[in-house]
Amino acid sequence: MSEILVIDLEATCWEGGKTPAGRFNEIIEIGMAVVRHDPDWDPDSFFYASLGEGSLFVRPEVSEISPFCTELTGITPEVVQGGLSFADAMAILREHKEKPWASWGQWDYKHLKRECQRHEIGFPLNFLHLNLKNWWSVMNGRKGMWIGDAVKIEGQQFLGTPHRGADDALTAAMMLTRMLKRYHS
Repeated sequence: MSEILVIDLEATCWEGGKTPAGRFNEIIEIGMAVVRHDPDWDPDSFFYASLGEGSLFVRPEVSEISPFCTELTGITPEVVQGGLSFADAMAILREHKEKPWASWGQWDYKHLKRECQRHEIGFPLNFLHLNLKNWWSVMNGRKGMWIGDAVKIEGQQFLGTPHRGADDALTAAMMLTRMLKRYHS
């Protein structure tokens, strides 16, 4: 059975996109979902499922969860207080290194790479990354857009709450499933 890991990252953020001096957009949530495929190929055999709880919460080291960040994501300082260290979260991601992986857009890939460099930790995933936003854009003849808008165009519902890593990953996995079915039909 082949699998594709779908990831969505949430990071510390501030109103107006202005990062305070000495702070970083630190990863605070890693949402994950897996798209599995039956090797006997039946276009209807694709399905998506969350991995465990679907999220790894990560404690920021130098940045705080701003009120704007909490309003956007629903993630409070208390939620990440009991989260993993960045290194421990990367060790869990590394367990999926053999899988190709995907995200809605390139931001997650670039941000994960940047945070690994900042922490001097090797990149935990392989470099076989599928940019779902670009693929969807090509398939639909539309310029890349936020996943919530793409979901509406597809006539689907967003799965959960936007800007929550687990829900964004699950929604992106649903979109990947739809694209794979369309591609192979």
